[in-house]
Amino acid sequence: ILSWNWSFSQWHWLSRQRRFLKGQS
Repeated sequence: ILSWNWSFSQWHWLSRQRRFLKGQS
């Protein structure tokens, strides 16, 4: 479960970064 939680956290962070980059672009 820990691994899944970490994966989800990373995915959420990546999505946030992507959104930020999209806004900057």
